Amino acid sequence: MRSLMQNRAGGIHGGLLQFPEPVGAVAAMGLRRKWDASDMGHVRMRVQAHGVNFGKLARGILHRVSEHLSTDVDAMGDESTSNAIKAIALANAFAERECPPRRPVAFVPRLVDRVDDKGEDLKLLRLSLITLPLPTSAKPRDFSRGGVYVPTAVGGAFSPGARVACAEAGLRGSRARALADAYLPLRAETPTELARVALRHWMRHNSAGLAAAAGRPPPFLITRGPPALGRAARALALACAASCSQRLAATGVPPLAVEPRLWERKATSEAEAQNSGVDAESSGSRGRRFVALVLVAEPRGEEHEGKSAAAVPSRPRRPELHRSSPEAGCFHLSGQPSHQK
Repeated sequence: MRSLMQNRAGGIHGGLLQFPEPVGAVAAMGLRRKWDASDMGHVRMRVQAHGVNFGKLARGILHRVSEHLSTDVDAMGDESTSNAIKAIALANAFAERECPPRRPVAFVPRLVDRVDDKGEDLKLLRLSLITLPLPTSAKPRDFSRGGVYVPTAVGGAFSPGARVACAEAGLRGSRARALADAYLPLRAETPTELARVALRHWMRHNSAGLAAAAGRPPPFLITRGPPALGRAARALALACAASCSQRLAATGVPPLAVEPRLWERKATSEAEAQNSGVDAESSGSRGRRFVALVLVAEPRGEEHEGKSAAAVPSRPRRPELHRSSPEAGCFHLSGQPSHQK
């Protein structure tokens, strides 16, 4: 039986994580060593840009959040950030396939400044892991329409002008035309602009209250490749920080978190299959692989199943964001963050 996740050459294809095969050994797949008492405290995992064992990292993440152990995942740079997010998304894929299914994993991203041993400033993206309630429906999620597509290059596929040109002149049935028709236009080229877009969708989703929002599909960003994933993650860090403001809390908008999901978009036509580099004969079983970043409400402490609110490890509320104003304790998106790139 082919292993669920192969490292390096087998685990990465074209710079994007390959999806796990539907084998029955998922639940039996374990870590190389047992967890001991030294692992029960707060842990920060630093994800490298290359040579990542995705299977081991994803299982470690899933184990810790299932045990309600306080865990941060640190990344620096687009490759490292992409690997960290894909590992968390893979942990969610594992969780779905276990019997009974485990609770999904989400994260709250934060931009962090640190100084290393050599005195050099480091700009990290810290993903604080949390668990979400089990979904009420077992139906697989569909990310084929309605989300915000983050272009793989700045100024790329879906700036407003490119979207219009694609819709008018694009080959009907081509991949670019299909994506332009499926997803919302993106008027953002920097993390700050993209953060405003994400926060606006989040506020609109919760405008009628949490009860009404629970019955609607949550907004999501969708993309592929390290540069776009890194840009989206930095933007969501700004949006998450802004979502904790007193102004939004007064309107009933909850702080947001991010649930990453692996998703494969099937080629719907021969033209799109050829444009995607997929053989027309095999287009029914292969397609373009994406990561969906679903915006979800950050659970309160008492919502963690199996633990009392006091037993759930507390996580700092974005204390390492540098603010120029003491107002409301949140990062203002009107400013220019030092992490923007």
